[in-house]
Amino acid sequence: MPNGGSDCCGTCWFNARNQGDAGYAHADDPEPNFCTIRRLAIERAFWTYCANHPHHRPDRDPIPIGPVYVDDGGNRTEWQSSPDTEEVRQHLLELVRAIAAQPREEYPAGLYTDEVVVRQLGEFREVRAERELRQIAAFSPDGPERRYGRTRAGLVAAALEALTKLGVSNAELPSQAVRPPTAPPMTSLLGSWRLFRGENNGLPIAAAALPRSLVLTFTERLLRAESERARDALAGHWSVDLTREPMALDIAHTEGPYAGMIQPCVFAIAGNRLLLVFGDAGGGEKARPTGFDTTGGHQGVLFEFEAVGPSRQDANPSAAPDPAG
Repeated sequence: MPNGGSDCCGTCWFNARNQGDAGYAHADDPEPNFCTIRRLAIERAFWTYCANHPHHRPDRDPIPIGPVYVDDGGNRTEWQSSPDTEEVRQHLLELVRAIAAQPREEYPAGLYTDEVVVRQLGEFREVRAERELRQIAAFSPDGPERRYGRTRAGLVAAALEALTKLGVSNAELPSQAVRPPTAPPMTSLLGSWRLFRGENNGLPIAAAALPRSLVLTFTERLLRAESERARDALAGHWSVDLTREPMALDIAHTEGPYAGMIQPCVFAIAGNRLLLVFGDAGGGEKARPTGFDTTGGHQGVLFEFEAVGPSRQDANPSAAPDPAG
């Protein structure tokens, strides 16, 4: 049975093998797995996913919503892009008009349906959705639904990204828009950083246990992490508070295992070094690390990065502390 989530093609009523039923009743049937609404042969049914699954659309929605994803070992990645027809676009426009500020309860794996809708409208550069995307960009990112604690952070971030793809600049967004996460001018953080060291409980993390070839890239509004291991990849919007000690960094994840969550961190920069301690995603302010000391049960794991590219000796808002004390 699937370990990547039960919202998979293997349990979907649109899989021809399941004969219109949802669940595992036909899991051992010999017929091939075939998606009837996308006309798509499915090779790994229990590791393949889309937003039309009954866990996400219990009303049996037969019009494709967004891409098809596969689990490649801990992270869902896009496998097949969405069909692009006027019927598909009209359906997305209907769905985006129905998105409310308060999250609805939904199976907590992969991207939530409304986030898939917003992201797909951005991918389509669908200008007819601009008004609704502006409204969503002004939602509060807080206010979780009760069962799973889901917030609107990922949706707001997706709407901002979609508006950017429509050619809407930050200056054109409604002044009341709450954006987790637009970045202030923090030139010393912009650019790419390569991980070279980690520390936990006061001890160095073995090189073999570190995310391989992990590189963080900060642009004016976006953060992307790329690695040889797909499960270590992530993307999101970021913001900082330079008045705090240590300085605070918040990541509103839009892709990867923490999509839809805000992750509290602390950081420091000295020249070509970036020290970064990640708190638990979705844990709120109480999960923010208090410093760079990992001994004695202190919260978080310390990662040290080096700049990729030109020296940053002239852009030094804070001296990075020595994690060894």
